[in-house]
Amino acid sequence: MNLTFRFQSLMARIMIWFDVTTVIRWSSRPVGVVRVVAECAKRYISHEYIYFCHYDEQHSKYYKISSEEVLSNIDHIYSKIEIEHKSNEEEHKSKEEEKYLKIEKFFLDL
Repeated sequence: MNLTFRFQSLMARIMIWFDVTTVIRWSSRPVGVVRVVAECAKRYISHEYIYFCHYDEQHSKYYKISSEEVLSNIDHIYSKIEIEHKSNEEEHKSKEEEKYLKIEKFFLDL
């Protein structure tokens, strides 16, 4: 029996469960641990021996969650950054416009 075959048969039996409870429950922009869990989940999403789960407090059980559902939740929390970023950009633009209008008014009043 060669080493490659033995390694492949060992890998076929390995199951790693990745707990994404924090990502599933998170409702604002990702920070700290949530961001780390989300980035790790994205990195390992395509590995065939990694399975995702989340903890249900009501039933005191872990449940399997699909890769698609994990990605959907990650996209949802990262979309909050984009929305916040766009809002900040718009606020910055309006402040800049206001500043230029004041400068323009100052020079027109001279």
